[in-house]
Amino acid sequence: METREQYIQVLKAQLYEWQTNLDNLKAKLGGASIGGKMEMNQMLTDFENQIEEGKGKLAELEAANDENWDLTKDGVENVWATITTTFYDVSSKFED
Repeated sequence: METREQYIQVLKAQLYEWQTNLDNLKAKLGGASIGGKMEMNQMLTDFENQIEEGKGKLAELEAANDENWDLTKDGVENVWATITTTFYDVSSKFED
């Protein structure tokens, strides 16, 4: 079983990976049509906002004490599931 610190490190690595992917997708945006750019830009903005929410949740988790660790962890996992889904949706749109 992972320790709290290991769990947090895994989450930090995932956030870093998502941020890197976001930056790469933004770089690809230049080749899209005008209509496509608007839609893709909105998707990237949503993804970026979710990453920022994830950072906030991670900070809450790092600050959590024994009493609220499990509840805070559940909230983080819900946000992570949403970010993961958005990442796959955005990534697939850029592959089209």
